[in-house]
Amino acid sequence: MRLPQRAESLRHCRPAGRRAALSYLETMVSAALISMVVIAACRVLAGSAHGLLVSEALLHGAQLADELMAEVLTQPYEDRDEPGGFGLEAGESGTSRSEFDDVDDYNGWDASPPQAKNGKQLAGYGGYRRTVVVEQVSDSDLQTVVPVGSSSFKRVTVCVYYGSRLVAKRQVVMSRNAEN
Repeated sequence: MRLPQRAESLRHCRPAGRRAALSYLETMVSAALISMVVIAACRVLAGSAHGLLVSEALLHGAQLADELMAEVLTQPYEDRDEPGGFGLEAGESGTSRSEFDDVDDYNGWDASPPQAKNGKQLAGYGGYRRTVVVEQVSDSDLQTVVPVGSSSFKRVTVCVYYGSRLVAKRQVVMSRNAEN
């Protein structure tokens, strides 16, 4: 029996014993390539999400630093009742900023989570920490720390951390003479 002409021509297109379907090897190579593409896409998405979290932490850190620095800058250079002193005066506690009445009262302030001046926690800032350092600096070199009472300048540094990472830092130098 002779095959129709079309079937006869197709029979000669493929080598004997070879099927038209995908082989096992081709399937495995395809699966490996697809897996690599999916892994690369996941890494891009993870990097993007991490970048978004870092950006958010930097933004919140800047807001927290600016807010606390603005508060410090509203205070006088030194306590009017006890000029020449440094740090907390009698009757002031380090648990709430509500009693702080001059710049150097903020020295050593450290709060996690951040608080408002009245001591209430600021909502939405879990994981953040704010610190303040106030130092007297040289009249001729504002980078050199000098003993208390030997200068007319105080340097205020506010730092904000998210976890253990510094996300914002603000630094200002104040002068005793600026109040006059």
